[in-house]
Amino acid sequence: MARFIIEYSDRETINDQLCERAASLNISPEELIKRFVDAGMDNGDQSPSIAADSLDNFFVKNGTLNAVTE
Repeated sequence: MARFIIEYSDRETINDQLCERAASLNISPEELIKRFVDAGMDNGDQSPSIAADSLDNFFVKNGTLNAVTE
C-alpha cells in the first residue's frame, strides 16, 4: 500500500481547519484528504463505463484498480 506523508508546521491553521472540516462531515482527517486528492485527480471523463464480467474487472477496465498479477 502506498503511503504519503504531509507535514505542516504547528503554527499553521490548516491543521485545525482540516480537523474541524473532517469532524463536521463525521469522517477522519485522512479520509477528507483522500477526498481532496480524488477530486483533484478527476480527469472529467464522462464517457460510459466499460462492461466487465466481475466487479473487480469492472474497476480494472474503468481505471479504478490495477490488475492483479499472479
